Amino acid sequence: MNIMRKVCISEISMKKNWILINVTILILIFSFLTACSSGPENELVGDWALDWYSSSSVNLLGDLKFGEEKSLTVSGSFVGNPQNLRYAVIAPGKMKITIDNVAVVADFSIEEDVLMIQFDDGRNYYQRVEAAPVIRNEETLVWSDPGEEEPAITATQPNMNELISPPSTPRPTNTSVPVVVQQPTATKAPNFTPTPQVYSPLSRCAASRLHVGDSAYVNYEMGRIGMRSEPVATIGDKLVRKLEEGEILHIIDGPKCDLGWIFWKVRTVYSETGWIPEGDGSEFWVVPISTYDVCSGAKPTRLRVGDRAFVEPKPEDCNRIYPEPAIDSSKLLYRMSPGSYMEVLEGPSCGSGRTGVWWYVRSEDSGIEGWTRESDYGKSYYFIAPVIPRP
Repeated sequence: MNIMRKVCISEISMKKNWILINVTILILIFSFLTACSSGPENELVGDWALDWYSSSSVNLLGDLKFGEEKSLTVSGSFVGNPQNLRYAVIAPGKMKITIDNVAVVADFSIEEDVLMIQFDDGRNYYQRVEAAPVIRNEETLVWSDPGEEEPAITATQPNMNELISPPSTPRPTNTSVPVVVQQPTATKAPNFTPTPQVYSPLSRCAASRLHVGDSAYVNYEMGRIGMRSEPVATIGDKLVRKLEEGEILHIIDGPKCDLGWIFWKVRTVYSETGWIPEGDGSEFWVVPISTYDVCSGAKPTRLRVGDRAFVEPKPEDCNRIYPEPAIDSSKLLYRMSPGSYMEVLEGPSCGSGRTGVWWYVRSEDSGIEGWTRESDYGKSYYFIAPVIPRP
């Protein structure tokens, strides 16, 4: 009898242990599923706008909407009718996208509301789209004309040997100062570049009016200057090409000194880089362009209302015009070709999110008006440049 009791007690104990093990397994499975629901797939849920300038793949070439049920919708002017796809995060930094019953595996990452998806033929970038807050009384910033102490905004035109400029159009009679639509990321007040100050950054070398990050143009009064592959006064075989009068430059490095001349490394609107002499101590062959800060963290703008500007020829990217200062491929109005001209009518604006500095322009070759970007936060170069008329 005692033996039977012991056997029964042992069987009951084993059943209890088995039940406990099963409950523990179920708890672990539930915890794993809960963790997955708040992982990478949850970060993807929402709307993402394609960054046309930075993207290079033909896959998912449009705005994305990741649904909570692993649904993926692709929309935009290049897509036609919206595409309804499926996706799944199969490992950290990897997703599977099902397109026409064909599974495509791609790497992805999310940093500061920017989604990058790496495909075999290139990578695409998408900006998270946040719902814009309703602002009843839109605040604007207006600043007064800096007057004679500020140098007049001037700009450059493309190399006349490579681009044919269309007939010039009359300058607008409206000379009002710029108005900045205040956005969440906009600076509290415009920060104008002060009147260029002459200083001596290098001992026993010519004086300078430039700094790294500035923009400048080749002085019309001094003629063409040679851009070199190295910062040397004696060109020899170091000549890259002769820069035209009025050509726009972006200062990216320097200064260096050779034979008393001060040199800066520049990028041209053709994406060329090289070294140019700013001056010899008595004359300045390169003139700084006045700029001012508009959007926090963005490159300073080189434009003002009333300027004539052009799309930088290189890289060969079109500048897109939208009805609002926001990237939305479904509302794309026009693509301005590299080297094409425009008139600046309104702005600037910081747009929605961290998309860059926007201006309201009129395309000269199409007559279409809308918002386009002068620059963004990711690129080291500008998309459009001002035209500097010859004195």
